[in-house]
Amino acid sequence: MAFLISMAIIFIGGSALLIDHYAFAIKPGAPPPTIERVNSCAGTKVAEVDQSRLHYPSCWTLGNYADSSMMTTVVAFISTQTMHPPCVTKKSGIGTTTSCGFPIKSLKDAGALIMVVQGGMPGWTISKETGKYVVVDHHPARESVIKKHLRSLNATEEISVSIDAGVPDNYYQIVGFFRGPGVANDTRRFNEMVTTFQIH
Repeated sequence: MAFLISMAIIFIGGSALLIDHYAFAIKPGAPPPTIERVNSCAGTKVAEVDQSRLHYPSCWTLGNYADSSMMTTVVAFISTQTMHPPCVTKKSGIGTTTSCGFPIKSLKDAGALIMVVQGGMPGWTISKETGKYVVVDHHPARESVIKKHLRSLNATEEISVSIDAGVPDNYYQIVGFFRGPGVANDTRRFNEMVTTFQIH
């Protein structure tokens, strides 16, 4: 009798494992995951950059690389891809020269790169910027959208938001470069990032 009970338990356990396997196994012919599903992520992280802050998707990467010119400074890069330092310093005679670019060579399919720029220019005002008038953190701003292949990044869409910093001649700019497919999903995230931008 004990032998029969043991065999019954083994049979039931084995059946349960088979049911569990077939219930959760990928079925033949099932469609592959979409780009949007692969890139989806819940939650956000906070980036504190040059007396400002914003929230960005938790599955994206923040790069605090210094990239400065006479008038502007890139205070943060955020991307769906792995980044490298954007500036290269080389010896030139008795001195050195530094050249800066993007922290990625090119956008991959469904890739995105965001730049947060702090700038200052004598005589700059938000009224001189082009694009749709918007408000970011109670500051006047302008948003422009370009939909075509752009620069060496191979982006298919670019969104630029210029924000009055509240100090004469000073501004912030948040620029997003996107490559399809899945651009609509990434631009939605970009717009959500812009709405969280705060100037201390």
